[in-house]
Amino acid sequence: ELERIKEYKYRYIIFECSELDIIEYPKGTNIPRKRWHKLRVRGKYMLHFIKEIEEDYGITVIFAGGITEGELAAIKIMKEVYDNERLSADTEA
Repeated sequence: ELERIKEYKYRYIIFECSELDIIEYPKGTNIPRKRWHKLRVRGKYMLHFIKEIEEDYGITVIFAGGITEGELAAIKIMKEVYDNERLSADTEA
């Protein structure tokens, strides 16, 4: 699916958490502490993978910090896309 996203004009991923939440994973989750040693993926690796995707696929990654902030970020992006497309259509006409 990431290969297909290269075809999109606007590429974003919005996380409803902070970058620190990713780094400190599994801290702050509902995963019992006694099971943490069984986890195969840690936060620093996830962040590394996210940054790699960002660079390799030209995706803008936004760490919104929460659900409400994520929603606001999505609305802001949609407004910017709408304005850019409207301006683009106006200059072509």
